[in-house]
Amino acid sequence: MAVERLLDETADYIAALHAQVGVMRALACLLSGLGSPPEKPQ
Repeated sequence: MAVERLLDETADYIAALHAQVGVMRALACLLSGLGSPPEKPQ
């Protein structure tokens, strides 16, 4: 495999992992209750 192709595939893989981490963080936040809007003071 050419070095250029390897670097291109590596960059794509890193971008996909980054997107997965974002989704997992959002899901963890939602499931832990941090995803709900803060309550308004009365």
